[in-house]
Amino acid sequence: MSVLVTRCSTVDVAALTSLIVWLCNVPDWRTEIKGARRRHFLVGLGEQLAKLLVSRRLQMPTHFCQNIGDAIATVGAKLQ
Repeated sequence: MSVLVTRCSTVDVAALTSLIVWLCNVPDWRTEIKGARRRHFLVGLGEQLAKLLVSRRLQMPTHFCQNIGDAIATVGAKLQ
């Protein structure tokens, strides 16, 4: 098994474990959305994790390639 597959599996397990802990602490979270709570939680988790990396990348004093700048602008961050 490759290192990349092992790391992705570890991230998947950690994300699902955090969902279980979250739902144990907040059982009424998004109960109106039947069957989509896991997807909404994982999307929100991914956005929060990526937000930190994008903000760090914006602080770097390097020039971006056009496609990187477009991707960062797509998620709503402002380039200096």
